[in-house]
Amino acid sequence: MTSALRRQSGPPGSCMTRVASIRAGSFLGKPHRGVTWAAGMFLVAALTSRLQIEWSINPQYSYGWGAMAIAAYLLWKRWESRPTPAPLPSSRTKAAAATFLVACLLPVSLLEEANPDWRLMSWAHAGIVVGIWLLSLLHMGGIGWVNHFRFPILFILIAVPWPTQLEERFVQGLMGLVSQVTVESVNWFGVPAFRRGNVIEVPTGPIGVSEACSGLRSFQGTLMAALFFGELNRFKWGRRVGLVVFGVCLAIGLNILRTSSLVWIYIKHGSAALDRWHDHAGLVVLGLAFFGIGAAAMLLREPATILSPQPAPQGIAPAYLRTGTGIGVIALLLIFQGIVELWFRSGEHTLQLQPLWTVQWPQTGPGFRFNELDEATLAMLRCNEGRSGVWKRPNGSEWTIFLLRWEPGRTAAQLARTHRPEVCLPASGLVQKGAIQFTNLSVGPLSLPFSTSLFDYQGHSLYVFFCVWESQIAKGETPSETGDFSRKARVKAVMDRRRHQGQQILELVIEGPKTQEQALSEAQHGLLELIRLVEPTENPPLR
Repeated sequence: MTSALRRQSGPPGSCMTRVASIRAGSFLGKPHRGVTWAAGMFLVAALTSRLQIEWSINPQYSYGWGAMAIAAYLLWKRWESRPTPAPLPSSRTKAAAATFLVACLLPVSLLEEANPDWRLMSWAHAGIVVGIWLLSLLHMGGIGWVNHFRFPILFILIAVPWPTQLEERFVQGLMGLVSQVTVESVNWFGVPAFRRGNVIEVPTGPIGVSEACSGLRSFQGTLMAALFFGELNRFKWGRRVGLVVFGVCLAIGLNILRTSSLVWIYIKHGSAALDRWHDHAGLVVLGLAFFGIGAAAMLLREPATILSPQPAPQGIAPAYLRTGTGIGVIALLLIFQGIVELWFRSGEHTLQLQPLWTVQWPQTGPGFRFNELDEATLAMLRCNEGRSGVWKRPNGSEWTIFLLRWEPGRTAAQLARTHRPEVCLPASGLVQKGAIQFTNLSVGPLSLPFSTSLFDYQGHSLYVFFCVWESQIAKGETPSETGDFSRKARVKAVMDRRRHQGQQILELVIEGPKTQEQALSEAQHGLLELIRLVEPTENPPLR
């Protein structure tokens, strides 16, 4: 009986022994496997928690959730055809690189918390997450795994908002192209139209090509679709690039078609019909773009051009992270979140309230009228209160005044700082001249920090004054520092433990002065008539 059992089990190194050892290794590796994937998912969840603020308040990046879901799906598809792992031996270099990346999450998280609008930190955070994932794949399966899984890992970068300056240049260029081609197409059919910036003037009135119509969202959606279909079919890189180029051209063409159709609807049926069809047209364009990319991918899908999936590995288990290491990474990330929260909460008592002030609208003046903001603008701004007015002063100058307020909260600073003059005014046909300057204007006990800039509008000089006023400042800090968006000021916000501050914006567009000095003098005297302090017991300061 014993000899029979010996014969069945086989000598050491036999097939049965190897199968048993593989099964044992697979069983023992399950805790490591679960903790490894849990640590990776926790990293992605923390990144998603940061990015979802932009996804929720900025319609141009509302596709972010879809991008994350697609990345997860592509990772799962890649896992089905993963190559045989060839783990590299442990090395101090890999361990040091992984430790450095994880440690960098703490300062990045602190900067993100104080500056939710600083997209450079969003890219730094995403880059760290991608780097840690790639290092983990290198540890588990070697270079082969890095090459095999890198595409779905890098795909999450498409969900990160573009750097502000790059986005503005791209958006303004797309809006200009769309509005110019739309004007030409309308003129071809005998309807007089001309372009003023990104505003199209037609006989029934002006129609603006807003940022939501710029094509960035459809461009990003089409790019995402092209990358997805190229990966799903495992095309070679040449065909993937061709699919992306086709998608970009398709997105621009469909967006021009959409804008032209909306202009015709506006000409024939008025603004009510335009509002009714605006969002539906966007959905139709997005659907046509996805259908077009899918059809192009089907045409490119030939057996000779599709990479054959590799069989799942047999016999060699990936070198998952040790259970203690994976748990340590998760614990460290939780500790970082606790440190961030403790750092800012412990500094709340050091902050002091700033004086409340509002605009005393000169409603009884002969040259004043309210210019109420439309629902679409208020929906985009998401401010708690907003008002605008036009004031023609006795000296002949004309002021356009905007006053907006956001209650304290996680998105307040991001919403307020996004809509700056150099970002928004070029869309209305204004051209910025010269650099932005900074000055403080005294109004009684207040010292209001303004950024000043000169814009040209069809030969007319417009002087723009822009003030950001936060609800609280650090002790010893001057209000002028709260309107500074330089890197040094952003780091200082972390040191002062300022976050989630209520925001108030005052923007003045003054037409009439001949020089910057005259404009400054005009603003100084006019503000004395407009600004008044608000008692803490009063209701909303904008009224």
